[in-house]
Amino acid sequence: MSPVNGSPRPPRSAALDAVRVLAILAVVAGHLPYRPAWLPPTVYAWHVPIFFLLTGYLWRYGRPVSDEINRRWLSIGRPYVTWLVLLGVPFLVIACLILGEYDLGDQIRRTLTLVGANRLFTTFWFLAALFFAAVLARLLEAAPRSASWAVGVFGLLAAYLTGKSLSSLPLWIGLALPSLFFILVGQEFKRLRPRVPAPLVTGLLVIAAGAALVATGVAETVDMKYARLGTPVLGVLVAVLIGAGLVLVAEQLTPAVPAVVQRFVIAIAQSGLVVVLIHPAIIWALSTWTDWRMPLYYTVLVLTSWTIAFLLSRIPVLAGWLVGVDRPRGGTATPAPAVDAGAARPTG
Repeated sequence: MSPVNGSPRPPRSAALDAVRVLAILAVVAGHLPYRPAWLPPTVYAWHVPIFFLLTGYLWRYGRPVSDEINRRWLSIGRPYVTWLVLLGVPFLVIACLILGEYDLGDQIRRTLTLVGANRLFTTFWFLAALFFAAVLARLLEAAPRSASWAVGVFGLLAAYLTGKSLSSLPLWIGLALPSLFFILVGQEFKRLRPRVPAPLVTGLLVIAAGAALVATGVAETVDMKYARLGTPVLGVLVAVLIGAGLVLVAEQLTPAVPAVVQRFVIAIAQSGLVVVLIHPAIIWALSTWTDWRMPLYYTVLVLTSWTIAFLLSRIPVLAGWLVGVDRPRGGTATPAPAVDAGAARPTG
């Protein structure tokens, strides 16, 4: 993203981008039309909550709310609006006006609010929820830390008690409440990160602990889209354990990876938002494929989505609107350590 208000653009972390790429691959896998029974609980346990956790982990304190809104508009809002138009207009014209399968007015309302929208827009909720959750976290920053946590815990309780209601509000704005909790966890994790002993071993152990809770059936996993947080306490705990563990492992292993590979990971991670938005449309285009082709289906789906996304990210004039990352011609991101104790604010 380009600098805002004259602030320098911080270098990207190849380690955290590797986690993002892994999470996006899991998101795509979770949407496969023919998938083994073990796949949904395996990926749903962590693949969406980790994005909110990373938002908190990378949090920069002291920004005005207006700055937060501007930054989120540039990185999330622009591609959201662009792809809503690029996918929505053809859908409305073909499905409603040409084929007459749907009522035009009803589908326009569904598409704009995302409530009951066509499956082409099945991932758009995530961008809306992330936008509102980040702005909510920024609004609460001026309040005592306890107040932020009170709202975050309230969000979890609201999801457990009225999850269906939260997920049926326009633009899925209600999901900002439970999502805030994971942002707060990410912020605290960043503060405590320098004191984590043996990060690689610790990371592997907490991932294993979270996976064991899922594999044994003790913890029903999270489905953030519908504010389903799984088994009370345990579902959220699994998401936190696996998310934090992946960050720890990535931060320890990535420095040993050749720089050219790190740059590649950063490059594809920058266009990952487009993969999240367009892969449902590609799934629709591949809908005639059968389940026995699933490994090939998944490979084609990922390669097609990411190739389109990467090529769009290289268009200097349009990349900001299409991908959410303004890239000057020939611009190159720089790998950087993920741990920055100076970005963490002491709790009070």
